[in-house]
Amino acid sequence: MMWIWKSNSRSGEDGGGDRDSQNISNNNQHSDPGNSSTQSLTGTTAGSGNSVSQRGERIPQQSRNDVLRVFMGGRASAHDAEMERKVSLAARNLGDGVQKVVVAAKGSGRPGGGQHGEWKSQLLSLLGGGDDDQEEMFSGSESNIDILLENSTCDRFVLRCVENELPPNLIHCLRLLRVLELQHAMSQQQREQGSAIVSISTRATSKVSRLLCLLCTDPSVGEQLRPHLFGLLALSGASYPASGVHVAGAASSVIVAFSEQCLSTSLVWFLHDRKMIVHMTDDIKELCGMSAVTPTNTTPTATVCLYREAAERAGLWVVALRTVINLVVFSCSHQCLELLNDFNSANGYHVLCYAIANSSGSHAKKLLELVTILACCKTDLNSDTGRMLNGADGALDDESIRIDQDKENSKLANNPAAFDIVEDLMVRSVPLLKKFDQECGGERPEITSEESLRELSTFSMRTALNVRFGGASTTKSGEFDLAMELLVTTLQMYSDHAKNYDIIEERHSILSYYLLAFPTFEDLSLKVLILKTLEYVLTGVAGTDAIKPLTVATEIFFALCKSLLKGANGIELDSEEEAKIYEDLLMDAEMMCSTIEKLLEFDSRVAPIMLDGGILSVKLSEVL
Repeated sequence: MMWIWKSNSRSGEDGGGDRDSQNISNNNQHSDPGNSSTQSLTGTTAGSGNSVSQRGERIPQQSRNDVLRVFMGGRASAHDAEMERKVSLAARNLGDGVQKVVVAAKGSGRPGGGQHGEWKSQLLSLLGGGDDDQEEMFSGSESNIDILLENSTCDRFVLRCVENELPPNLIHCLRLLRVLELQHAMSQQQREQGSAIVSISTRATSKVSRLLCLLCTDPSVGEQLRPHLFGLLALSGASYPASGVHVAGAASSVIVAFSEQCLSTSLVWFLHDRKMIVHMTDDIKELCGMSAVTPTNTTPTATVCLYREAAERAGLWVVALRTVINLVVFSCSHQCLELLNDFNSANGYHVLCYAIANSSGSHAKKLLELVTILACCKTDLNSDTGRMLNGADGALDDESIRIDQDKENSKLANNPAAFDIVEDLMVRSVPLLKKFDQECGGERPEITSEESLRELSTFSMRTALNVRFGGASTTKSGEFDLAMELLVTTLQMYSDHAKNYDIIEERHSILSYYLLAFPTFEDLSLKVLILKTLEYVLTGVAGTDAIKPLTVATEIFFALCKSLLKGANGIELDSEEEAKIYEDLLMDAEMMCSTIEKLLEFDSRVAPIMLDGGILSVKLSEVL
């Protein structure tokens, strides 16, 4: 109030300071008790946006707002300062507590080093308690980690945590939590043979992961974590008991957050020099059973750790591969392909292919998503979409253009080599390619001429009759349909970016192979998806070169018609089986015919292709 009165007394009135103070006091005594203290100092003139002082002076509304803003700003500043004080104190206390636990854990195995399990209870208490502890036990004195999570909106939250070296100490927490769950699983296994082992650190691990992910949103954390990266990255592919899988997931989330926000060119080269990606990939090979378990893993803890099929069922394959692939992909955004090359040299593509082929349906779908992520990593180091134009205005315009281009190109298949995985998996799941691989010693069909296409279409029909009607089918109802999921993944890539179809089809001929194998599939929904993919490519993607799949589709249609007229090509069948063949092949021909009719209406390329295929000459004479 004195501040307002002084500002009013400086408005040109001389002398009368005491008189003004007396007037304000008298007016306050007769003011409306419902008015606020601010209203007692200034009155508002009816119909105007200005205020009137007690001496009749008109005070602009802006000045009144400035007064309120200063008043509220002071309260906000005090609140922010209190939050910052809490963050700084909690970060220091938590870091000191973790260091004490680390010392206790190192000394627990030595003579006179204290009780063996004392550090475990200290760690869980420091992090707010274990899963079997009651929340009420910690409601009286809130843990430091809870204080940090509650005050994470503080403006200087990351700065205060970094000053107290909290990020490295939280990594120590994750590593200690893994050891804690390993030892807990071993003790429980010895006490209760055959019973399920229950986790004791799920809640504590979640808090550590959340806090580390918050801190990893700031690039400054990256350099502080440099000496501790080996220990952090090793957690993703390490061995875990069934009760410790949550620690692997927490470590994976932290590594992905670090990769997205904290990586730099310097850190990428650091990881390359230390061969981090090679070590992570080797760990995944052991986890998947692709290589023998090393002697370091033949310790007593290995008896409770999950490997091979058990690790797959627990989701550890997905966690480990998701971590290393995201790290590799994000590293490519720093104009450096060293980690991608390391992943390739460590046979990472082969490891991912093996994991997809040997995973359950739900996990295989998640792993196929990693194929698309890997295919879209930035491998073109020569493109500089961020180059600024001359002039300030031009620079701003170019920056907005760069952001739009980066967003669009993030879905571009810059690394089509990742789709070698899809092609390899197609050989395992597409009957035509599997049969061709067996008969031709690992070769792939090559559609190079009309003659080769005609031979392949004949081979497709022969394979279809053997697989679908000759008793060679191995597909069981209810099983995970890998061929279907591969096509769904491919279609997703086609729809993500207009150029992806030409990039992928030119290298792998995926859609052409599916059309070539069309008669060999039994699943009607898969056949519908194949034809819908062809329609989408021709009508939904502008400027595509779809001559090859169109040619394959027309050739397969002619082959179906010819098989309907010529019969079963030497396969001995009874009348019922022969009737089923005709019924199924007729349905295939009708589906293909309906698609070609639609395309004839919307795409002018279809009719010339059919004429070039000999519909009025060779094909007609064969039918007649």
